[in-house]
Amino acid sequence: MAAEENAYWSKSSGNKPRDNVTRRDAREISHLVLIADDDPYLRSILRRMLEGQGHRVEEAVNGAQCVEVFGQLKPDVILLDVMMPVMDGFAACARLRQLPGGDKVPIVMISVLDDHQSVTRAFEVGATDYMTKPLNVQILLNRVHYMLSAMRTERLISRAKKEWEATFDAVADLIVLTDLNGLIVRCNRATVERLGVKFVDILGRPIKEVLLRDLETKELGITISGREVELPSLGGCFAISVYPIHVQDSLDGLVYVMRDITERKQMEAQILASQKLADLGTLAAGIAHEINSPLQVITGVSQTLLDRHASGTLDAERLQKGLITIHRSGWRCAEIVRALRTYAHASATELVATDLNEVVRDTLLLVENQLRSWDNIKITTELGENLPTLHCDRNQMAQLLINLLTNARDAMPNGGTIVIRTSYDPARQSILLSVSDTGVGIPEDVKDKIFDPFFTTKPPGQGTGLGLAIVAGIIRAHHGEISLQTGVGKGTTFTVMLPQEYSGLPSSSERDIISSDSGGRA
Repeated sequence: MAAEENAYWSKSSGNKPRDNVTRRDAREISHLVLIADDDPYLRSILRRMLEGQGHRVEEAVNGAQCVEVFGQLKPDVILLDVMMPVMDGFAACARLRQLPGGDKVPIVMISVLDDHQSVTRAFEVGATDYMTKPLNVQILLNRVHYMLSAMRTERLISRAKKEWEATFDAVADLIVLTDLNGLIVRCNRATVERLGVKFVDILGRPIKEVLLRDLETKELGITISGREVELPSLGGCFAISVYPIHVQDSLDGLVYVMRDITERKQMEAQILASQKLADLGTLAAGIAHEINSPLQVITGVSQTLLDRHASGTLDAERLQKGLITIHRSGWRCAEIVRALRTYAHASATELVATDLNEVVRDTLLLVENQLRSWDNIKITTELGENLPTLHCDRNQMAQLLINLLTNARDAMPNGGTIVIRTSYDPARQSILLSVSDTGVGIPEDVKDKIFDPFFTTKPPGQGTGLGLAIVAGIIRAHHGEISLQTGVGKGTTFTVMLPQEYSGLPSSSERDIISSDSGGRA
């Protein structure tokens, strides 16, 4: 018996099957091992070794039975003898690789054949490994262990990949991965559904050609991250974020995330348009009073001149003075009407070169009557000289200033001073507009919320909470930034930074937004 047993194990192993062969950690998951061999004694020995390692074991006496058992039990690893009746190991291995799941299971072929032709054939039919008899116990167990470990890792990776792909495809945003040349290497389901194509149809094509053909060629990559752009070819307005992909500390590609914000923009436009109508009503009341004063001067002076002319007492000097007064009052009315028309007129289809100082002066003229009703509040201006022109929507700039002024007024219930400043920052090639007040300041716990729509600290019915949200929307549409400095009891300064040159256009919904909230304090 000892001689028969020794035939199975190599002397180099220095081991026969022993109960104390190195055991794996008991916490390892038990796996199913299928032994296919026509030698019952070898099957018995291998079973004892593997069960000693904590594995479960099934047996087959030939290749055909091995294929049958695999189809029923789906073992995790197969130890397959080459020389067996009915179906040999080569044929069995080839057949296993054709079955569902058979392409992934590790197969270790075992044989006394050690010639080059047999070894080559084994790998050609799909063997994972090949061992010759007599066997080295420790090597066999180690190989089985590491195959199972690799299989576990592969399954975990496969599961993680499927979970990631399921999550990737569940996201409603368009997500596209590109290489450094801007060629598409992957995208989620939302992208192909939006385009009405299959993934293979866009694989390897430039993202510029597939999704971003409405943008200028230079507007690609990280430079467009954070932009909100109109993409007619995709049928909507999108917020685009772009993130780098790093592999081993080297930039390997980019991830584009494109969120459809068309409905949000339409809702904002509707809300802001209604606010514009309300604001125009408020302005109209003030302007009617403002125009009435010069009209009274015109009618009064003209009547006096007519009376003197009728009585023959109208001299040249009195006539000249009267006409000058009428002329001045008439132009006062015309200036007020011009400012109102500039504010109320729908925005053009493109941004225009604008003098920001002129916008400030016109806006103050529009609200002049309202300003006089603001008790104990003084407004001063410090307008920078020789400001470069600003490419912007003039109406929205007026809207922005009105909202900031209203916000400052509401912060000073007991009166105070508002200072409007303009300046140019050559380092950033940006124009700055700031509005400062000496009011109550903004508490620290609400600073992060003041630009949220409908957020207000006022009592119910005293403000919609849209004033600063509108300001933020206008600034965002012009790719600008807004910051604030404040302290409780120390007043607040809002500073708006607008890029001097901006070649892109706001979306159509943004261009139509010109409105304000008469109670815009957060």
